[in-house]
Amino acid sequence: MINDDKPFLQITDGGVLICGAPWSGKHGLDANMCVPLKGICLLERGSENVIRPAAPEEIQELLKGFRPRTPEQAEHYEALLTKLLEGVSLWRMDCNKEKEAAQIAYTAMSK
Repeated sequence: MINDDKPFLQITDGGVLICGAPWSGKHGLDANMCVPLKGICLLERGSENVIRPAAPEEIQELLKGFRPRTPEQAEHYEALLTKLLEGVSLWRMDCNKEKEAAQIAYTAMSK
């Protein structure tokens, strides 16, 4: 576990790294390390466990928490976001709280 809340992302020409942050969520799970980010999965509560690949456009709006103040910042931010979404696998999953959900996610995203 690198971070159970909001880890840092480092976007480089060589890929995307996910890094521990100096704070963590309510479980206190964090580590001072960086590893390559392989994918992003958008989770939504559902009655059944279903996972499928996602298009960048599906995930993009959810990642736009930062609001650039200048056109130059907006251009730079959009370039970073594009690099992120093109550099990792993207998934959408409807899931319930059953253990099977984690197994289905792991199986699909490990391929």
